Amino acid sequence: MNIKNQAENLDLNNLDAVYFIGIGGIGVSALAFWCIERNIKVFGYDREKNNITNKIQLQGGEVFYDYNILSGEHKSKSRHFVVLNSFVKNSNSIVVFSAAIKINHPIRSFFDFNKVKSIKRADFLGLISANYKVVAIAGTHGKTTISTILTHLLKTSGNDCTAFLGGVSKNYESNFVLGSNNIMVIEADEYDKSFLHLKANIILISSIDKDHSDTYPTYLDMYNSYIKFVVNSLPNLSNLIIKKNIILQSEDLPEITEYSLSETADYNLNFRDNKLGGLELTFLEKNKKTNNFQKLKTFNVSKQPEHNLENFLAASIIALKLGVNINDIAKGITSFLGVKRRFEYHINTKKQIFIEDYAHHPEEINVLIGSLRKMYEFKKITMIFQPHLFSRTKDFLNEFAVSLSKVDTLVLLDIYPARELPIKGFSINKLFGLIKLEDKVLVSKEKLIPLISKLKPELLLSVGAGDITIYSEELKRVLL
Repeated sequence: MNIKNQAENLDLNNLDAVYFIGIGGIGVSALAFWCIERNIKVFGYDREKNNITNKIQLQGGEVFYDYNILSGEHKSKSRHFVVLNSFVKNSNSIVVFSAAIKINHPIRSFFDFNKVKSIKRADFLGLISANYKVVAIAGTHGKTTISTILTHLLKTSGNDCTAFLGGVSKNYESNFVLGSNNIMVIEADEYDKSFLHLKANIILISSIDKDHSDTYPTYLDMYNSYIKFVVNSLPNLSNLIIKKNIILQSEDLPEITEYSLSETADYNLNFRDNKLGGLELTFLEKNKKTNNFQKLKTFNVSKQPEHNLENFLAASIIALKLGVNINDIAKGITSFLGVKRRFEYHINTKKQIFIEDYAHHPEEINVLIGSLRKMYEFKKITMIFQPHLFSRTKDFLNEFAVSLSKVDTLVLLDIYPARELPIKGFSINKLFGLIKLEDKVLVSKEKLIPLISKLKPELLLSVGAGDITIYSEELKRVLL
């Protein structure tokens, strides 16, 4: 039986236990938390401990970090092996694996050999979401922040929702938020075409930039996948919201709502500095009959990068479509604490600024640096950057070189491989050599902290989607 058929024949109401391969990942762990809330037994494997696996264990799940027991002489005495073997015998259990887990992974191979029902993370999420009104946030950039803001707007306004997020919300200290109604907010991931497993009632698309060459050999392949994602949700799709200048060419689409910070659209957001050191925001809605704009609300927020303002606007439009009052939206935005690793301040004083960000695409880096130049025009920017994936670094080699050349000082780390093996003949040295910046250095992780301690930069950025985040607390310590 193939993976698709195993997913179709799965009854969630009779599910006794789930084993997650890659349980420490942001997408898989949210499913584990959902299972725990449903009193489904949770087990899983990951390469190493992190804050998420620790939380899963605190909530009653079991996480293992070693698969060598599969070939060991005393495997029958291992708790991990006992758990693995229990899935062979229990017909009401299932294995869920992330898209990063290859078919030859030892644990996946064990389950396949023993004919244990196994499905991809995206299939499992699709099954869970089938009985909900799904709000799907898609796009190469911004989807995590938009979905997290929207979740907070719905929760604080009393409308509520359940949410599967691609980052850890600082308001809820989790990437999974449980609700009591039938609205589900989902970050619709384009990688491995995962979002094609969703059928959404509301879709927002924030951007479509080329990425994930292992899934999409060309930009057209990615574009067509977004079109298919939208079409798959018909006829249930009631609202399609897209950033201005994204063109979707397909028949029978619902009416499209456009938004923008800089260009005339159905919804706009004006902003300016206020006397409090923050920003004054004004939400505007266009009357489609008269083309005149109506001022919905003016209110103040703390200082924000422009791309966050665009994310506020996107999330607010969906909240409005779901019936949230504009006054509640304003209150929700002012109480939003952000997402970990998304423009996250670790230090924010007049003398010292340290920001961590998840940017891992050249366009994201361009936007990040552009926002900082406007916010802190007289400060020199020092960036630590860890490229994510050999394929992405190679595919966007010239684009990365241009974007990374826009800072004042660059500290470049080696490529974080994640799910990939090295590419023969390609290394970080290729990128380093193309960066047109005098003040640049290529360092090992072991030398990173001593270097930053010596430099003491006034504005430090720690950027990347790999394990660079593990150094944040130590970086903070040597800067203060």
